[in-house]
Amino acid sequence: MLLPINTKLLFVSKYCPPCVEAKLLVPSDAKIIDVQEHPIMANRYNVSMTPTYIIINSGQIVKRMVGLEQIRAYCYRYNQEASFTGVLYFTNNKIVNNLVTKGILRRIKRLNVKLQICDPSGELAKEYNVIKLPTFIFVEDDKEIGRYTGIINNDPFEPKP
Repeated sequence: MLLPINTKLLFVSKYCPPCVEAKLLVPSDAKIIDVQEHPIMANRYNVSMTPTYIIINSGQIVKRMVGLEQIRAYCYRYNQEASFTGVLYFTNNKIVNNLVTKGILRRIKRLNVKLQICDPSGELAKEYNVIKLPTFIFVEDDKEIGRYTGIINNDPFEPKP
């Protein structure tokens, strides 16, 4: 895999829940590399943990972030654009009052993306195969690129203690 001299690389793995959020946080021009599919590439950049986000400028690594907390802090600090343009939020009134859900909604609003609150029994719910509530569906150009589904007991946007 040939890369440009200036690039952003996000190393992920298939069974890594923090990688889902990391994919949503990094800019859309970042290259997403699955370490199982590209082990030589992961080895070349000394990736031993996912997610790992690497920024390369003039062929040199200028920034390496290992773990979701570092990636999240960097993306929020430098106001990088999220890689998604909208969030479809399927809910009922009981779930909106969940404190964790409120925290997630605040963070989504800070990213300046379109948030659409949807009827869980409506056409969009059928189109996106929404089964559990709440469901957050992250979209880019009307295509799903990620989702959080079901009662969330821990905020995926908050660092773990």
